Amino acid sequence: MKDFILLLPSLLIWLRLGIAFLLLGDALDNKVNRFFLVGVSLAFLSDLLDGMIARHLKIATTRLRILDSYVDIVFYICLITSICLTYKTAVSRFYLPMILVMLLQLTNWSVSLIKFGKLTSYHSYIAKLRALALFIAVIALFQFKQPFFFWISIFLAAISNIEGIIIGLVLPKWHCDVWTILAAIKIRNEWLKMAKTQTRGGSLC
Repeated sequence: MKDFILLLPSLLIWLRLGIAFLLLGDALDNKVNRFFLVGVSLAFLSDLLDGMIARHLKIATTRLRILDSYVDIVFYICLITSICLTYKTAVSRFYLPMILVMLLQLTNWSVSLIKFGKLTSYHSYIAKLRALALFIAVIALFQFKQPFFFWISIFLAAISNIEGIIIGLVLPKWHCDVWTILAAIKIRNEWLKMAKTQTRGGSLC
């Protein structure tokens, strides 16, 4: 039982990956069944719980957080593609801002890849708010045929990526779970302080 509990964060991440492909498969015929929103809800719930459980159990390793980030990428790609396939007319008005967000996302990843050789895994507060906004937007669109909330989701996605770019530029080395830009500045200052201490120690020798 203890082993299962320790595996729970990983299982939740893999569950979200499986749901991502099921959602995409469901939308390939340009319509979805009634279980689509159930899958979306389970995926977002798993995204909320995996990190909380991992931190509570003190097993939130870098490897686990990176896996979480990569699965998030696949999930969002599958979800957005499903939305575009199912509600082409409704989302057509969002194509231009969505392209802008995609460019910001690519810039965010590029900064991290060029500087650190890894994709981002910041899990910032704004990124969490962006995920919540997207969940609300999906529910509003599929359940109530109301696409307005996608404007809020897209706006927060843009802000989240701009924040990610700034965090990547501020950090002196790759780091996961950087909640805010201020947290990135704190990490940078601590790293610089440590580097100065080591330099002084070396000069004394």
